[in-house]
Amino acid sequence: MRNFLSCLFSSSSKRSFHASSRDNLSTYQINPRELEKYKLHKASWEGKLQKVECLARPGTIDLQDQQARTPLHLAVARGNLNIVQRLVHEGARLNIVDRQQRTPLVMAVISSTQNPPLFYQGKNALHYAVDIQNEHLVDLFLSSQNCDSNFRYPDQMTPLHVAVRVNNPRLIQILLSENHETQADPNLKNRNGQTPLHMAASLGYMEIIRSLLQSDIPEPCDPSILSVRQLTAYQLALENHHESCAKLINEYQQSLTKISPRREISESINENEINSVMNP
Repeated sequence: MRNFLSCLFSSSSKRSFHASSRDNLSTYQINPRELEKYKLHKASWEGKLQKVECLARPGTIDLQDQQARTPLHLAVARGNLNIVQRLVHEGARLNIVDRQQRTPLVMAVISSTQNPPLFYQGKNALHYAVDIQNEHLVDLFLSSQNCDSNFRYPDQMTPLHVAVRVNNPRLIQILLSENHETQADPNLKNRNGQTPLHMAASLGYMEIIRSLLQSDIPEPCDPSILSVRQLTAYQLALENHHESCAKLINEYQQSLTKISPRREISESINENEINSVMNP
């Protein structure tokens, strides 16, 4: 498991996305005639999204072929990300093993050495798990010391930014939980100069803001950070007419000021005081 996660979170692959399928997929020997018996497997392997959408049904989506491979195994091995996303959306199970005791995610690792299927557009596996809102996968990945919870893809979005974008407070809590080897940093900025709190304030996501401010981590969320437009999260909330969000941020910031005039927040904030602001 440790080696698997280590490979999965590698973000340094410089190999071409267009390497030959024979090289990339040497771990799976595919017999075209064999696939004729399994229509969803065939469509998943060939990357035919419309066929997959028609065929992906509860009774067939996890069907295993003669090698105990599911359609998801084949889609991941082939690097067909759009098929992977569709199958996962339709409820494909991620923990089914083939005859060699490999799950689809293990196949992602094996295939990713030359054809990285889950590093699409610069995202790593944690971004992908957050994007599809799979809490089990996010929790699993974060349990590994090899997981970079602050890895940024080209637009500088961290997994925490993605969790805000999909408006999932539970994912925020998981990413900031002390139960993992590493926690996300809530104060990193994306390409637009926004922290996750800036994003949540602009969008009016009250529960997201509450989850960010309640996090009990060494470097807590800093509401005084300025965006690229030199605005705080409080000001962004007001600008976008999210008065309740602005009030919550302002009360939180005032509670910090009472404890320390400067931002040495990590020196232990009175938890009861913060909770009284968060949960009046």
